[in-house]
Amino acid sequence: MGKKRIIHSVMGVVIVQILIISVFLWFGVEGRQTIFTQIPAWNDEDFYFNQIKSILAFGQPLGYYGYDGSHALIGHFGFHGFMILWPYVLVSAIGGLHFYTIAVTNLLLLCAAEIMFVLLLKISLKQAVIVTLLLNSPLLTFYATTEMVEAENYFWAIILAALLVRSVRDSAKINLVYLAVVISLASLCKPTFVIFFVPFWMLLGKYIAMNEKWKYLSIVLIGTGLCVVIFYYIFSICRADYFEGTTQLAKYHVAFDESFLNGIFNILRSFAINLSDPIRTSIAGSVWWYFWGNIYVVLICVLSLLYFFSRKDISRWIPAILSIGTVGGTSILYAGNGRT
Repeated sequence: MGKKRIIHSVMGVVIVQILIISVFLWFGVEGRQTIFTQIPAWNDEDFYFNQIKSILAFGQPLGYYGYDGSHALIGHFGFHGFMILWPYVLVSAIGGLHFYTIAVTNLLLLCAAEIMFVLLLKISLKQAVIVTLLLNSPLLTFYATTEMVEAENYFWAIILAALLVRSVRDSAKINLVYLAVVISLASLCKPTFVIFFVPFWMLLGKYIAMNEKWKYLSIVLIGTGLCVVIFYYIFSICRADYFEGTTQLAKYHVAFDESFLNGIFNILRSFAINLSDPIRTSIAGSVWWYFWGNIYVVLICVLSLLYFFSRKDISRWIPAILSIGTVGGTSILYAGNGRT
């Protein structure tokens, strides 16, 4: 693929991204539904702002009152790894800190991730435009325009998806090195990204099998397992007691324990109840963007799964299965009981 074609694809991503964000913000401002008209909209936004301000002034966060006003000890980062704030600190150090800094950084990260997606996979202009339209779902774009640093998770997820596809296409060792490095960095931002070590294992095993080096497979599995333990240890010493200190999430934690103790029936029952709440609230019109954003993602996941089922290579099912699992987990954890 020539350099000129790659440049055209990148420019296509940038133009489509600007158009989508511009239209979204215009409707948001007109409808008074955007973070730019109400700051802060959620309590977390003010606390993230204070953490960044503390890092700029003192080199470390000095704590915040946190979710439901009950957790986050001094020096802790809440329910995230210690690296999640640094892109925002860097942008603040260069351009100054204000209430729009996090939202602007989120949009920059989103655009950068989609450009890296194009560069890693070397897709055409048409494919780049389609990918950009699919990635910019209503929920994702809304989240990027808030003052929530959690939107950085989309940045890592998009890059990891591109690296997974690249590794499936090309069995070069360097792709697996890139994938391992990005998974490690993403896990230091949010520990749940360690789940990407599962497809990494599968791809690495496929590579080892192709080169008939089976004796190294056990070493790799043990090494990756140690990485997971190390990441969670770092996470545990850098965070506050999330479940114990938060009434809302402690309730979910207890509910999960009871569900697993009482059997699969209660898990399905809890899922059905929590899934029905956003349907009711969407009819009322209070969280339409959240509900339809999830419907959009579910539709894409189902279509992807149908496509992957038509392929004989089981490794091609991984993205769709992980996506549907993510949507299901989100529905169970964050839908219903006043969360939305």
